[in-house]
Amino acid sequence: MVDNYSRDCRLYFAYGADMFEKYIKTRCFAPEFVAVAKLTGHRLAFFGYTHIWDGAQETLVPDKKQDVWGVVYRMSSYEGLEMDAYQDVRLDGAGQYFHYPVVVTDVNGNSHYPLMYKKNMLGVELPPSRPYMDIIIAGAQEKGLPADYIEGLKSRSTRTPKYEVPLPTMPRRVECAGCDDLLKKNSMRSRRR
Repeated sequence: MVDNYSRDCRLYFAYGADMFEKYIKTRCFAPEFVAVAKLTGHRLAFFGYTHIWDGAQETLVPDKKQDVWGVVYRMSSYEGLEMDAYQDVRLDGAGQYFHYPVVVTDVNGNSHYPLMYKKNMLGVELPPSRPYMDIIIAGAQEKGLPADYIEGLKSRSTRTPKYEVPLPTMPRRVECAGCDDLLKKNSMRSRRR
């Protein structure tokens, strides 16, 4: 076992837009890149609708014949709560997504035990918008996922959004002078424990 949870941090397996560092940092102050990793027996799929991107949202579904590549991040508990709020994870299970524990294997053969987000309701598979898929591809390229996996992402069907995306969303955290320094300091402290 390479890593584990503590009260102060969480491991997160990102397989969609959160692989792209600039994108995840809009909701998470300082996620720490841990590894590129593979989840076996699953495939990337899109369901539902998000007005922010004018298209379907990603999730993973079981598929014994496929594997999904993604990124393992370590983040503080506070950042994990921020991500949960953004993903609409609720304790009563009524949110858009829920936590799903997985075992992933990095390129060196080490196992990691992160949580990932899975959609609560599936329905019929629908295409994501082209700009949203482009963010996922950018993250996959930035983190160095396997070339054949990236080619598979590029070949997915998408839809043209009917308006300019992404739509802005309300900020999750209050901005104040000095807060960023405090959050960074607390994040570094919790990683040292």
